[in-house]
Amino acid sequence: MNRALWLWSLFLLLLCLPGPAGARVLAVIEKPGIKISEQDLDRYLSYYGEEAKAVLSSPQKRLEFLENLVKMLAVAAKAREEGLDREPEIRDQIEFLTQKFLAKKYLARRLEAAMARVRFTEEDLRTYYRTHPEEFRLPAKVRFAALVLKGDDPEVLRQEAERLRAALNRRELTLHLGYDFYFVRDSGFKPLKELDWPMRQALEELPKGQWSQPIAYGSRVVMVKKLAFEPATQRPFAEVKEEIRQRLLSEARRLRLRTIVQEILREERARLLVTPGQKAPGN
Repeated sequence: MNRALWLWSLFLLLLCLPGPAGARVLAVIEKPGIKISEQDLDRYLSYYGEEAKAVLSSPQKRLEFLENLVKMLAVAAKAREEGLDREPEIRDQIEFLTQKFLAKKYLARRLEAAMARVRFTEEDLRTYYRTHPEEFRLPAKVRFAALVLKGDDPEVLRQEAERLRAALNRRELTLHLGYDFYFVRDSGFKPLKELDWPMRQALEELPKGQWSQPIAYGSRVVMVKKLAFEPATQRPFAEVKEEIRQRLLSEARRLRLRTIVQEILREERARLLVTPGQKAPGN
């Protein structure tokens, strides 16, 4: 029987075991006397917040979580049995992690209460849209063909490129995408601002269908031909409305969190005893 099938069989068997107050017991760690009921599993999962949704999405993922939970609790029980939790250094680390956890949970609770009163009107969203147009601008895009010549002599390469460019622009020589002798390709649409400056400048100034002046790149010379161009456009307000709301909420959370922390520092009379320019502790 493979491991996955064995675990699934065990999971189904444990579901049938009676637990405290009629709760189904899903797993046991007998030596320390630990039982994990369905309610226990749900409680442990709730500690993971949004991450729990992925675990709850299928029985198989729920079983995998249960298996890892049993391993963790069994190892922790063994550690306590051997007195690891009574060692001063370990106790200090546990206390530090407890303080960190309490601070995180307290701030989350205070922030949730503060944000419950935050609302943004339609006019707030439109004002942000009007005053931050660059954030919702789609960049200009260009589609081009590129003709690459390679060689050891840059001057000969440049002359050859000029000859080909003149012939191509006079339609005396036709190149097709994928031509074997020279490498020619269709780039697909690319944001103009993402291209390097020489190529960007060439494509901005180039009439559609014309090949550019040769652009030198070490042992290569490149010429480009503009195939199509899409100018920069502004995303409509209706499309970005909820995106703006989330940006404003995110900024509001950041500011309120900073205010809450500053209030707590004042209330607890917390302050640094070193100033900028002084040696940091331990130096």
